[in-house]
Amino acid sequence: MNGVGTTINPGNLTVTKHARQRAQERFKVAPNNAEKWFRKQMANAEFVTWITQEDGRKLRMFTRDKITLILDPEVDRIVSVYPQQETGKPRELVRQFARHQIVASERTQNRTLRQLNVLRAKIERELADRKAQLKRVRNPERKIVVQARIKALEARLSDLPEEKTEAQREHVVRARGFARVL
Repeated sequence: MNGVGTTINPGNLTVTKHARQRAQERFKVAPNNAEKWFRKQMANAEFVTWITQEDGRKLRMFTRDKITLILDPEVDRIVSVYPQQETGKPRELVRQFARHQIVASERTQNRTLRQLNVLRAKIERELADRKAQLKRVRNPERKIVVQARIKALEARLSDLPEEKTEAQREHVVRARGFARVL
């Protein structure tokens, strides 16, 4: 265990009698396989938070594959284990957050698409002005400058559909990711 208590060494792990009983009851772990099962769970477990018991005692909470493991704060000893519950307020808060992120992503996409449409209109307007200017220009050097600007505007205009597609793709990726928790 490091000084903060957020990591553990599965090799030094011990398990209380209470935790073994809970693993048997809740996860159908064979009594002779409990130590191995706990080591496997803790090998890939992620630290979640410090929790405080009703008696004021602090404990460490880890999770892995919908299993919550509670550890002693001072030594790598599992004191309890239970399945994660996907109901109640925390689950609803996660759903609200996901909905908010999807809406925010959609707004970002819409804002980007509006900006691209405005940019397209400005480019098309300037392009029309430059083409009209090209017809009036007599100076060969000035004509080259105007032609270069027309080419640059046409190149920028041709990039806009790809930018639009990318903005839509980014929204789809975000929405799919957050939709998993709805």
